[in-house]
Amino acid sequence: MSRSSLSLVILICALLIGGSIALWAAVNNDDGEKVPISDVPDEVLEAANSAVPGGEITAVEREVEDGVTIYDVEKVVDGVEYEIEVTADGVVKEVEKEGEDDDDADDEDDDESEEEEVALSDVPENVIKAANEAVPGGEITEVEKEIEDGVTIYDVEKVVDGVEYEIEVTEDGVVKEIEKDDDADNDEDNDEEEVTLTDVPAKVLEAAKEAVPDAEINKVKKEVEDGEVIYEVEMVVRYEVEVTADGVVKKIEREDEDEDDEEDDD
Repeated sequence: MSRSSLSLVILICALLIGGSIALWAAVNNDDGEKVPISDVPDEVLEAANSAVPGGEITAVEREVEDGVTIYDVEKVVDGVEYEIEVTADGVVKEVEKEGEDDDDADDEDDDESEEEEVALSDVPENVIKAANEAVPGGEITEVEKEIEDGVTIYDVEKVVDGVEYEIEVTEDGVVKEIEKDDDADNDEDNDEEEVTLTDVPAKVLEAAKEAVPDAEINKVKKEVEDGEVIYEVEMVVRYEVEVTADGVVKKIEREDEDEDDEEDDD
């Protein structure tokens, strides 16, 4: 092969390799392009509307980041602009709210969004249900929503008998944390509190009675451990003791045994 032919072959190989690299870069990281809303997958639109309820979607751009297709959905709610990053399979990666202090927004972690107040009518039913089961009674006064590490979190504030509670609930109804705003409880290691029997779920009472059939429920306390609501059921067995005036025990009888004997006599 002549030197000129060899040079031509090397040049062609270089062009092919360069073109392949350029094509790979274009496929794996392309510039955002606007797409009609009608061409956006339904799961992307549903995820964006769930993350930022209400308002109107004004524009959508699609781009590829490290081989992953990302949709940048722009919405306007009550005059405020939002940009929601959603993957093609409907996972919300980030929510940005424009029109506020940009300097404060730059200081926040990229994986977290600012808290925003939402109307009760826009809060998922399973979130309301989970909050009410975790802290029965009272009234929900305010709900805020934020995104932490790509997960939508609802901060539900409740007031029960004058005491304020803040319950963190994920969008799928999992209680992450309960905080009780009560100075009297500041010295306690957790938010343990006594609850009335009427506020204890029926299945909790049934489980306790099945575990200790002969005992009677005296009181119940509730606390949250590692995001899980725990009920501490205190149960007692009552005895009747006959004692003479000079301190001699004549008879010891369990109250439930006495009742069983009466039923047998009948």
